[in-house]
Amino acid sequence: MSLGVSVTIPFILNHSAPVPDTIVATIQDSNLLSVGFTLFFLDYRVGTQTTVVNNTTATLTLNASAAAFFRLEVTPPLTWPVSLPRDVRFRVHATTIDENVVADLDVTLHVTS
Repeated sequence: MSLGVSVTIPFILNHSAPVPDTIVATIQDSNLLSVGFTLFFLDYRVGTQTTVVNNTTATLTLNASAAAFFRLEVTPPLTWPVSLPRDVRFRVHATTIDENVVADLDVTLHVTS
């Protein structure tokens, strides 16, 4: 990815339990915010219903065996204090509200210029 240019990352959150559950998805930025990155969920879609999020946390209820299609936006800063290219990492953490089920998606981005 290039400095200052936003990238949209799509991913799917599957809920495989036999009953509905409330899910909390959170972006864990690994200090990317402190060096000027912005990261947030744009929205998610369940079936034909799209919900705008524009935040680093999304709370949603998924029916049994349902899935949510998420779009996450990442924008790196305009300048970088060290030589490039560099790999940067963050995590999307999802858990049921009671924390009985937890899943993580680790994301690595390659910053080139």
